[in-house]
Amino acid sequence: MSLTCLTVGRGRLWIAPAVLVLLSPGWAGADRLAAAEPPSASRLHVGISVVEITPEESKVHDPLLGKVLYFHQDDCQAALATFSEMDLAWAKEATGGQMSFLMRVRAGRIRGLESLREKYGDAMPVEVQVFRLSSSTAVVTLPGEVFVEHGLAIKKASPFANTLVIELANSDEMHYVPTRKAFCEGDYEVVNSRLESGGGELMVEAAVGMLNELRAAHE
Repeated sequence: MSLTCLTVGRGRLWIAPAVLVLLSPGWAGADRLAAAEPPSASRLHVGISVVEITPEESKVHDPLLGKVLYFHQDDCQAALATFSEMDLAWAKEATGGQMSFLMRVRAGRIRGLESLREKYGDAMPVEVQVFRLSSSTAVVTLPGEVFVEHGLAIKKASPFANTLVIELANSDEMHYVPTRKAFCEGDYEVVNSRLESGGGELMVEAAVGMLNELRAAHE
């Protein structure tokens, strides 16, 4: 059976005349399925690797479906969390020992943020992509380990009846992406996030905006 293979973030999207199989890391899941491929399939490899797409909109003609697959990407700039020079000095000296688990996580976060700020500055690029599979179905990919509330917000606001939201796509440098509410409550995911509060909501806004654009442009 001939298949079309489309790389979606760290997952694979396999399309056949009447079959759609999407393998993705899932919500906060390990990337165990992304490398899976049909063992004996003769396929047409469309080969969209998202990191290689430069236009804001791209489309690929799928001869198996006889339709056009539309794609949008937005490189948002999400603010990185801040730390003081005192925090950095402490984090570099922290070696574990009698430190609590969350304190060890916080020290690693600060050291990680130092590297990210050297690489990006005060904000890091956040790739948000949307794919229109049909008039009723779209796929959204987000970087990092995104809180499920962000995915639910996208699905609720999406103009598509079926919206699949995939996390851990293209980058996990920011680690967790909590909600504003979660940032106020604290705990492990917040301590381990590299972003300032609001980064997740920025991704949601970008995704919903592109979904609406695709819906309006390609009815």
